[in-house]
Amino acid sequence: MIRLHSSAAYPTHRSPIFTPSFSASQRCLNAVESIVALCACIQENGLLTKLGPAFAFTLWVAARVLLVHGSTIAHRVDQSINLLVSTLEEIGQYWEVGTRYGNLLSRVLQEVSYVSVQMMVMVCFRHTWLVLRTRLCGSRSILSH
Repeated sequence: MIRLHSSAAYPTHRSPIFTPSFSASQRCLNAVESIVALCACIQENGLLTKLGPAFAFTLWVAARVLLVHGSTIAHRVDQSINLLVSTLEEIGQYWEVGTRYGNLLSRVLQEVSYVSVQMMVMVCFRHTWLVLRTRLCGSRSILSH
């Protein structure tokens, strides 16, 4: 489901012809929700040892959808990605691919977190500057002088 709709939901090139499809992104997110629910069920019932590398790949694909959606449309990464990453790290005890996927995602999430903090600082600084400018100059622009 994700592979089928992800190209339409999150096109690599935007143009008047290739615009993101809302319905395709919703189908991808619905599939991810199902994978997250399945992952939680597997964790709760201790079934991780019964699964193989194909499940690790499924978690990897679902996590990537959350990253792409969060960085392009929602402007925040859904927190359910943490369950996917921790499960990948756990499945890495049995299948090395799980560790690789989990480590890659952890690094990306650290980078996203760092960039988010930087953006928040910039937004706060800009807001403070605008408030001070308004108090000092009233409605006149400080740049017009």
